[in-house]
Amino acid sequence: MTRVPIAELKSHLSAHLRRVRRGGSVLVLDRQTPVARIVPVDDSAEDVLPTLPPSQPLQGFRIPKRPLVGDQEIDAALETEREERGA
Repeated sequence: MTRVPIAELKSHLSAHLRRVRRGGSVLVLDRQTPVARIVPVDDSAEDVLPTLPPSQPLQGFRIPKRPLVGDQEIDAALETEREERGA
């Protein structure tokens, strides 16, 4: 089992996950204190997520060209806020 500080795990997460996929395990440390263990998933385990069918596209959903804040576009609302703060 590989022992890894949190910062190292964050910096090299992909490499550690490859190690786990190959059957290894990673013990995550917070200042030398073990806080988590990353182990390969057991395919027979109950916690394996089921495969879900692809979702249907949203019907009639339209994304606005620019988000609105109240009755202003977001960039105008930010500019107003900046002026009010004197920034």
